[in-house]
Parts: sequence; C-alpha cells; structure tokens
Amino acid sequence: MTTEPVLWRRLTVSSPYVGNVAVSDAMLRLFGREPVTGIEVSLAIPFEKVTRVRTSRSSSEELGGEPSVVLELDEADPVCLRGAGRSPALLATLARLLGRATSSQDGSGGDDDER
Repeated sequence: MTTEPVLWRRLTVSSPYVGNVAVSDAMLRLFGREPVTGIEVSLAIPFEKVTRVRTSRSSSEELGGEPSVVLELDEADPVCLRGAGRSPALLATLARLLGRATSSQDGSGGDDDER
C-alpha cells in the first residue's frame, strides 16, 4: 500500500482536511483532520466507484490555490486532493497512479490530465 501526505476535501465542502492518502489494489483511503475544528475524518473509496480521474479545471476545485486531482465518483460528490508539503510533481504522480488503479478495475483509461 502506498501512502502520501495530502490535503483533500469533497467538492461541496470549503475547508480541506490535512492528512494522508493510502492506495491499495482495491481502494483509496483518505484520512484527515480539519485544522480549525480538529475534527478527524476518514473516507474509503472503492475504485469501482471512481468514474473519472482528472486534474482541476477551476478555482473551486483547487486546494489552497494549487491544482488538485479530482476524483469523480458514482453517485457521490467529487473529491479533490493534492500533495501536502511536497513537490508539484506529486499531483501528476497521484493522477497517474489513481488513473491506472481505476482503469485496471474496468479496463478503461481512467486517467485524464486535460486542463
């Protein structure tokens, strides 16, 4: 399982969580803490529920003014995430990793880095 520090949030939520993403063969797990309230949350996303992986296209999809990876989900709000305190290359690495993982679930190409 690969684990990386990230900022993440559901698209409908304004404040990001600071935490980690863990990627296994079957799912993505997000762990985080909301800095202002201290509330800790986790979210498990099976790859078969990810309908598309792409990079952010608008400021509403950015995190802290930086581009993010957007996970579009089947019957749920999209999730935005980006590397925390790491090089900008982590964004592309996350998009490729998640795109490969999701495409291996259904045989399609899930990676879409179009901006």
